[in-house]
Amino acid sequence: MNLSTILLRIKDQDLTNEYYLKRSKEILPMSAGISALQIVSNIVVAIISIVYNWNEYILELWLARIIGIVVNIILVIVLYKYPIKMVPLMAGLLELNQLCLLLWKTGHDKDNMPKNAMPASIAGLGCTVMYGLLTNGNWMLTSFSTILVVAATLTYYTIMFNYIDIVTMSILGNSLIFIGIALYKQEKRDKMEFLAYKQIMQMNEEL
Repeated sequence: MNLSTILLRIKDQDLTNEYYLKRSKEILPMSAGISALQIVSNIVVAIISIVYNWNEYILELWLARIIGIVVNIILVIVLYKYPIKMVPLMAGLLELNQLCLLLWKTGHDKDNMPKNAMPASIAGLGCTVMYGLLTNGNWMLTSFSTILVVAATLTYYTIMFNYIDIVTMSILGNSLIFIGIALYKQEKRDKMEFLAYKQIMQMNEEL
């Protein structure tokens, strides 16, 4: 029942599958909650948009939001049907799905970045990281997807709006290191507790 140091793989395949089933029961309600929260928040945004007549690029904005929500719901359904295969991938797929929210900004003038664009994206990146931490099933895949999302966001702003902020990039780069460490420690602690529990159960059975 040993655990590899870096990859955190449980060497016994049956125990690995059992762990993924256990983890899926934790990830499933959180993933469903994320989708539900997105639906509610978008309804609120829709009401506010109508009240204040915020209609600029509304088609691109809502297409991106609807696609993101639909994909999240599909991922939740697939996780429910195939928990063992989906647990290691779920966090990364949820994070990558957030990239669709970048699409709504493509209609803006490249020479005039919206004032709220960067703060909104930073807040979005924070939510994306939280999704990864809550639904993590494989720290390496989740770390890779987090890096990819941050890199894609910064690349998008650099190309579309010629936005280059060394301070912001440095902060995000440093944050990625700590996020990777947090994901690793979280998964290691969870698997160690699971293996310890299984070992105690085995000892009780032998007695």
